[in-house]
This record gives sequence, C-alpha cells and structure tokens, in this order.
Amino acid sequence: MKYFVFFILLTTSFAIQTRQLNNTLSQLQGKWQMYKNKNIIIEEWGKFSNTSITGKSYRIQVSKDTVNLETMQLKIVNGKTYFIPITANQTNEKPVMFQLTKSANNKFEFVNLKHDYPKRIVYHFINKDSIHAWIDDNHDNTEYRIDFYYSRVK
Repeated sequence: MKYFVFFILLTTSFAIQTRQLNNTLSQLQGKWQMYKNKNIIIEEWGKFSNTSITGKSYRIQVSKDTVNLETMQLKIVNGKTYFIPITANQTNEKPVMFQLTKSANNKFEFVNLKHDYPKRIVYHFINKDSIHAWIDDNHDNTEYRIDFYYSRVK
C-alpha cells in the first residue's frame, strides 16, 4: 500500500511539473531580443516535447556577424525541472544543470550552488511580451549580477 501511495505522489508531482513547464514556462516560446552595447542579443525558444523546451541564444554584432552564445533546455528530469545551458567556450561546452528552486508571481529561479558562475538564473515574466532575466552568484543586490531585458519579437 505504501508503494502505491508513493507512486501516486510521484505521478502527481510529475504531472504538476509537466503542467508548469507546458503552461507557464512555455511563455518562453518564440523569439526575444534585447539591445546591449550596440549589439542585439536574441533568445529563441520552441516547443520540443511535453517534458522539455529547447532554445538558443546568439548575438548579432554591429558588423552584422552572428555569434552563438549558448543552447538551452528546460527539462523535467526525475520529477524536477532544470534549466540546462551549454555555453560556447565555457565548461568545455558541457551542459550545466540548474534546478528550479522557486516559482511564484511569474518569476522562476534556477540554482546550481556547485557551479562557479552563475549560481542562479532567474526569468521574470513582466507581461506576455517582456522578460527580465538575470544571472548572479545567488545573492540579491550584488555587484555580480547581470541583467537581461528582453522584448518579444513580433
């Protein structure tokens, strides 16, 4: 009986995580851009499956050259949601897993305290066409925070 209850709890948890990924984080789907130092930073997200969303990030320089920055995935693994970037020229281009630790008021916080930097990645959906994202060392109001203000490309 206790295994049945455990199975039901696990299944319910997975269903809630899947619904959260599909309903709320799926707001990421589409193309987002921001301007930084005369460059355009683009994030593109598309639907991949019921348990993951994939994306890529790149910079369009003033010279019109395009530089790939990272590929990203939001994925449910063993009932937990992770933000998994693979950053160009960092960590030997291996994935780093940041676990979703908080989600409230359209703000999603992913943390990996074992990673050197960043330790935290946050996406805050201001509205359907605006995201404020940031990376930091897991401390609020720190000099080690980098902000990204994205607008949806229509």
